[in-house]
Amino acid sequence: LLMGVSIFYKYSTVSNSSVYHQYFTDYNLSTTRGENNHSAMEDAYRNQNWNSVIDAFNREPEKTNKSYFLAGMADMKLKNFAAAVSHFENILAANAKSGGSYFQDEAEYYLALAYLMNGETDKGVSLFHKIGSDSSQTFYPLVRQISSTDLKIIELKSKK
Repeated sequence: LLMGVSIFYKYSTVSNSSVYHQYFTDYNLSTTRGENNHSAMEDAYRNQNWNSVIDAFNREPEKTNKSYFLAGMADMKLKNFAAAVSHFENILAANAKSGGSYFQDEAEYYLALAYLMNGETDKGVSLFHKIGSDSSQTFYPLVRQISSTDLKIIELKSKK
């Protein structure tokens, strides 16, 4: 009986949202001593003015992986997960095309979370598995903390 109650409790409390809220961590921009030439987007991001980050991104004539990433993070803060998915996917596509890895690890991790909140559970879980199997990935230790049972539960729930 106790086992049944435990299983029911676990199943009923685990969701895309609970995993997101448990494993979402704020991203802080690094600061270099003596650095004074921040972009408007970076200043808005540091001030947590998410709408200004998006505005600055939209005004930027040439977008970089960093600008896509900051816009994606701002969209996540604004709970605009579809836009965040698009921004993070742009980073992965740009890196695949160029062979680079600028913001690759960050984009993969936050994309997995954005997929969960955008209702694309299978993509999110798949990306978590990819990150969790690559010990060189920056977010490997964090993803390894996510219970495989929790991931299985949200996969099962998404199929209903």
